[in-house]
Amino acid sequence: MNTSTRRRVRAPARDDLLHLGSLITYLHQGTERCLGYLFHAEGHGSFDPAFGRVEVTQEEAAYHNLALSQAEIGSSEKSVGELRHG
Repeated sequence: MNTSTRRRVRAPARDDLLHLGSLITYLHQGTERCLGYLFHAEGHGSFDPAFGRVEVTQEEAAYHNLALSQAEIGSSEKSVGELRHG
């Protein structure tokens, strides 16, 4: 019996993924969104927290995670600067 109340959302198809080799995005109801941090399991593929398995290579996942991390750091630094300078 499945006791989970969370419904699995269907992952975007590889053809729907944009910017492979950088911050990987996809269109959702007309809005561009990015995948979360990706985990790659050798022999099993790459996985996104919201979608589960996504059709992304290990190398693409590594570039995506690096770009996502840099974007988060840049966003955090901008927010801190705005707080300091009001």
